[in-house]
Amino acid sequence: MRFEGNIKSWEDDRGFGFIEPKHGGENVFVHVKAFTQRTGRPQIGQLVSFEVELGPRGKKRATRVEPLRRSRAP
Repeated sequence: MRFEGNIKSWEDDRGFGFIEPKHGGENVFVHVKAFTQRTGRPQIGQLVSFEVELGPRGKKRATRVEPLRRSRAP
């Protein structure tokens, strides 16, 4: 199942951040390698589409992340 949300935080030097789901709920961890397209670095406020999987420690993380449009102001 795909979800939509905005990049809420991003640590470019560490290559990860969090997505705030559009329809509420807990923020979802996202790693730079989860992006299917390498069209520049993720930006805070950027709208994305993503799927959720459980990581090795049982925590949610985004996978198959795709940007939906240009970033907006935070």
